[in-house]
Amino acid sequence: MIGILVILAALIVWTAWAFWAHVHPKVNSAMSTWKPVGQTAMKVTVDVKIYDHSVLPTCTVLVYASDHSTVGEAVFHPIDGRQTITVKTVRLGTSVDWIGCTAPGQNDPE
Repeated sequence: MIGILVILAALIVWTAWAFWAHVHPKVNSAMSTWKPVGQTAMKVTVDVKIYDHSVLPTCTVLVYASDHSTVGEAVFHPIDGRQTITVKTVRLGTSVDWIGCTAPGQNDPE
């Protein structure tokens, strides 16, 4: 009986911790717009909110061609707020995948 209670208590604590960690990320982000700039670049505008300014977040964006191959990638350290980055591409990009931002201790991109 005590073993079951210990396992149940551990499960409750883990669930509470997982919920808290997802509700209180260190960084959160979303892509606003993107547009091709010629044949070899893509401008991507993102909104980033850094909740824990003691960490250095990293954001990732991928650019794809019409045949779904990756033609550009950017990994960068964002600032808090709206920013536009230019992703260099090897040929015309037709779509963008905003992977998101992570921070030390936050493995899931937000």
